[in-house]
Amino acid sequence: MAFVSYGEISGGLRAVEQLRLGFAELHALTLRDSVSFANPWRRYEGDGRLAGADDEQRAMAMLASRLRWWAATVISPGLPDPNTNYHACAGHRVHRAFRRKPY
Repeated sequence: MAFVSYGEISGGLRAVEQLRLGFAELHALTLRDSVSFANPWRRYEGDGRLAGADDEQRAMAMLASRLRWWAATVISPGLPDPNTNYHACAGHRVHRAFRRKPY
């Protein structure tokens, strides 16, 4: 999962950090890189385009490239799904331990 954010001075990066924590709880893979736009509403030109967005465009291209690579890697055939096949995942003993009753 990749994040693109906008906001005031921080460009929405504080919100992205909170989202990363939430998605980690859902076992979602998030990319370290993100693209943020600080004060984008001040940078619009008369035709509706964002002025001086060359750096952001390069960052978006790199982010999209990394996201495509991870998507192809994660969904490659032959990898077991740890969410549906307990025996295939490394934490099999942990899953069995949670099924035991504490008394």
